[in-house]
Amino acid sequence: MKNLSVLLFSAAVFLLVPGMSEGSDGSIVGWGYNGYGQCDVPAPNEGFVAVAGGGIHSLGLKEDGSIVVWGSNENGQCNVPEPNESFVAVAGGSFHSLGLKEDSSIVAWGFNGYGQCDVPAPNEGFVAVAAGDWHSLGLKADGSIVAWGRNTYGQCNVPAPNESFVAVAGGACHSLGLKEAGSIVAWGSNSWGQCNVPAPNEGFVAVAGGFYHSLGLKEYGSIVAWGYNTYGQCNVPAPNESFVAVAAGDHHSLGLKEAGSIVAWGNNGSGQCNVPEPNEGFVAVVAGCWHSLGLHAYLHVIEPDSSTTWTHFETDLPVGWTGVYCDSVSIILYDGAVFIDTLAASAPNTGSWVFSGPVPMSWDPGIEYMIYIEDDLGYFGWSEEFTIAPSEGAEIITVTEPNASTTWNNIELDRMISWSYPALLDMNRSLSGDSVSITLYKNSVFIDTLISSTPNTGTWVFSDSLPLTWESGSDYRVHVVDNLANHGWSEEFIIEIDLGMNLPDDMDRLCLLPVVPNPSDGLFTISYCIPQASEATVVIYDLAGKPVYEVASGELSSDLHQLRMSDMPSGVYFCRLRVGSDSFTERFVVIR
Repeated sequence: MKNLSVLLFSAAVFLLVPGMSEGSDGSIVGWGYNGYGQCDVPAPNEGFVAVAGGGIHSLGLKEDGSIVVWGSNENGQCNVPEPNESFVAVAGGSFHSLGLKEDSSIVAWGFNGYGQCDVPAPNEGFVAVAAGDWHSLGLKADGSIVAWGRNTYGQCNVPAPNESFVAVAGGACHSLGLKEAGSIVAWGSNSWGQCNVPAPNEGFVAVAGGFYHSLGLKEYGSIVAWGYNTYGQCNVPAPNESFVAVAAGDHHSLGLKEAGSIVAWGNNGSGQCNVPEPNEGFVAVVAGCWHSLGLHAYLHVIEPDSSTTWTHFETDLPVGWTGVYCDSVSIILYDGAVFIDTLAASAPNTGSWVFSGPVPMSWDPGIEYMIYIEDDLGYFGWSEEFTIAPSEGAEIITVTEPNASTTWNNIELDRMISWSYPALLDMNRSLSGDSVSITLYKNSVFIDTLISSTPNTGTWVFSDSLPLTWESGSDYRVHVVDNLANHGWSEEFIIEIDLGMNLPDDMDRLCLLPVVPNPSDGLFTISYCIPQASEATVVIYDLAGKPVYEVASGELSSDLHQLRMSDMPSGVYFCRLRVGSDSFTERFVVIR
């Protein structure tokens, strides 16, 4: 047997079990006596995750935690009390109904002539619920059973020790409990031997109670039935094997096969044993007095949904689903009807899974993506359509220059910066930005913006003079960011500021600093300090006093300023700075 999960039992048994299915819509099929419409499932007949049968009414639990009830309502057994939400299990008696809440409390409604709707305090800690004709039962998390309602035959007197129970069921006037060790305990009316469990009383995994008969499911898939047998309700049809669930009506019995079909036997006066075609794809079976019900699988992908967006390079993305009937599932991504990728060929069928990612760039942006999940029994479900979008802020740029072998100094003029998008090779380049900004950091401290916007060509040359205020160091990094916020960092590299002299301690005075380097090979830097906004003129004279270069600036701010010079021929030169009536001169040599 595979992954049998017993949720609750009553006169109408509810189980979640394996099966085979063409679809997984969570619909309910009803057949047999229908004098009160108990077989007419209200629309929309979909999205059910549990089912139960009362005497002449039926109950279905929806995925959203609400209960739908139909059939006879003469005692209000179809009027679910508000708020009709947060239910996780249902059960039905002759003329009353029960629901187990997510908070482990029980709600009961309908005929209450024997107190079967008065849940004993404390109404908490329940994990399963069941019903007989006129009594109710709840299984506690500690393994004890609580019973209340009609007790004429002792059906509410749970035998000691009241512990280690893992499932509970109610017959008409008797009760049954399944022990953790696999034995069945039965108590209450025993007029037809319905409480005499046949030996060996071991290896059971499920129980059900009818009017005067009982059933137990063995761990290897056979059914044992005992008690009143006038209608053959205890004669399990051959082959008695491969069953995964049992249910009992008044005088008929049902078993669910591992392949998803239902077998019914016993009293068939109302057609309650004539399972409608196609007899397949069932995952639960229950019974009322003279009617039967089967639940189709409901595998529903709940995450991602229509509000979900996955972005390129994102990781750890949750996928969630309902309908756990076997051990494993496959998880596949589609774009509309087009197969994209298998996310998991075989993932544990726990109802949740995480796609570790990252989301590859080969998944083009779109809004029609869907997750398809299929378990190894053939049940399947689809997510709602969701979005895959370009990343914003992904670190997908690789800066190749500068690198760990690079040194920038104040002598060189052209410093190459290079970058690329390895993740976008052979893919849609439109997912990268049109432009980039390039900034400089020392360690993690912002130093300067080298350029605020330049075309995203993969290369750019930084040709400005290095500011003298930059400190020499080996922990500089360049940061490249495109206009889609994709970014990347260079390796750490070296910057050397070598003036051949020290900067003045007092930068708030007018001065011309020595030309560096001196002598030079034709590439040199002229630096000067201006204490307040002024116009300045720099003139270079040769040894004969002839001006060979002159630059007259507009108004300059109070700061340290530099001129980078190149291609000067060999010779001895003088540099003169004029600011207003003040002038300064420095001698330098070019040797080429």
